[in-house]
Amino acid sequence: MSYRAWFQVHRWISVGLGLLLVFWLASGMVMVLPMPGLFYRGPGTSGVIPPFDDYAMAPATAATRAGGMAGELPAGITWERLRDGMVYVVRFAGHPPVVLDAATGARVHLTPDLAEAIARDVLGSEVPLRGMDTVARQHTAYAYGERPAWRLRFGDGAGTVAYVSQTTGAVQFTTRNSRFKTWAAEWHLARPLAYDQRSETIRHVAVWITSLITLAGLVAGIVLVLPRSWLRPRPRRSG
Repeated sequence: MSYRAWFQVHRWISVGLGLLLVFWLASGMVMVLPMPGLFYRGPGTSGVIPPFDDYAMAPATAATRAGGMAGELPAGITWERLRDGMVYVVRFAGHPPVVLDAATGARVHLTPDLAEAIARDVLGSEVPLRGMDTVARQHTAYAYGERPAWRLRFGDGAGTVAYVSQTTGAVQFTTRNSRFKTWAAEWHLARPLAYDQRSETIRHVAVWITSLITLAGLVAGIVLVLPRSWLRPRPRRSG
């Protein structure tokens, strides 16, 4: 390969890698900035968790009842607050979680009205609701929360969006600022390449390809600093 060809390879690889490096460094700087306090929140509002004895249904009873509803043995059970009451969240290996009211034993269904009420327990009733829809796929604004979830977009100055799980009521609050930081952090680590059904292999392949291109750029740069006479073919001796 001629000196000019090595120069062209090095130049264009350097341009692309330079832009990539700028983004990677900038997104890494964003990652160290603090996230807003109103970001993750468990089911319901905060407060003192009362003991089991204050409620009529014991954990074993809740597990048995939820198992009958799901048609399989529970894999785990948690005691959580949901708005002003307590619930059992019973989880299964092959079935969505079942939420039972700890006082009555009735199954709790996460309706859109209940999802809005859960979000307004934190945001208040004055903030206007701009819209609500369902999120079923993983994306950078809601990368690791439970799905499907209700997405509630509020009209406050921070651009608050609440994601309320349609199975457990777990809620995550994001703002315009936090969504940008999460987007930068996710792409800094190339995690969106492995979202949902996409395999982690895709992310690994992308890293390998980028590494090989970087290596090619470095090799081209090393070749360019060598004496030009090394790159020129030597004339053959006659006779």
